[in-house]
Amino acid sequence: MQFMMIKKGMRSLCDRVLLAFFFAFCVQLKAFSQVYQQFREKEDACIEFQRQQKWAEAAEVCNEIIALPINSKDSLDRRFKYKGDALFRLGHYYYHAHYFKYDIQKAIWYFEEASKYGTYVYMPELYLMLIYNVGKYGVCDYEKSLYWLQKGAKKHPIMNYLLGEVYEFGFTNFVVRDKSANVFKYDDQILAFPNVEKQTRKAYKCFLEFFDKGGQYINDAKISKYDVGKALKEGIVLAQDYEKAFEFLFYFVPSFHEIENDMSTYKTPEVADAFFLLSQLCRFGNGTTANELRANQYLKYAALCGSEAAQKAISSSHIDVDF
Repeated sequence: MQFMMIKKGMRSLCDRVLLAFFFAFCVQLKAFSQVYQQFREKEDACIEFQRQQKWAEAAEVCNEIIALPINSKDSLDRRFKYKGDALFRLGHYYYHAHYFKYDIQKAIWYFEEASKYGTYVYMPELYLMLIYNVGKYGVCDYEKSLYWLQKGAKKHPIMNYLLGEVYEFGFTNFVVRDKSANVFKYDDQILAFPNVEKQTRKAYKCFLEFFDKGGQYINDAKISKYDVGKALKEGIVLAQDYEKAFEFLFYFVPSFHEIENDMSTYKTPEVADAFFLLSQLCRFGNGTTANELRANQYLKYAALCGSEAAQKAISSSHIDVDF
């Protein structure tokens, strides 16, 4: 009887402890939500001030965001990135002389701080790479430029592509528009890296990671999905992977309907070779199910696009292809 009473008392105590923990958790969660909401509201206000080009008001809100409390021990706290965004914008205001007087040293400081916290939509590492590469800090510093490019490549897929260009060509000319917060433009200005030796394997790993993460290179790319797909099929500069090679080449070429409607647009050496490579993969069942009919269709369009290898294969093997 006494044992039952003790057991009942212990259960009651445990219930009260659990209830106290739950109450404390709810209080903490509510406090977090309120502070997080403050960040969201100020962020929205800042974006609206920027849209109206009210730079003084935008800068004031950025400083308010930076002053809001965060858990300095929890780097996964989403508020870190709001703080990073605010730091980036202040650096951007100094860089483009919005409200503040142009000050490259302060811009660099804010961009570096923004990189520490991380951002939601901005790339401070890109600006730092650009600043050091073109000598806006007084002299060119290619080592620092490369450092920030490599650091940015770990966070932003597009910077991984830029790093690949540097490893492959020693330069990139994919730069930021003058008066934009975070927009790229294909330009004649060359960002050279004379301190980097050609490393094709490293370059193609960067290109592969970029496309694997859904990166889309809108402009005339030096290295496209075709190049990466071909490299994956050959297995020379990348580990051979027929399945991924098929995927990259398949999404590089136009659909049969597209090419039949407008052959002239797609009639390029790259498209012709991509069709030919797809025909080989389909014929032998590498990376996809073996399908002779589909292989012949790819071979047909490869020949129509100008692939000599495809034309020779059709004529020498008497493959039934309806032109």
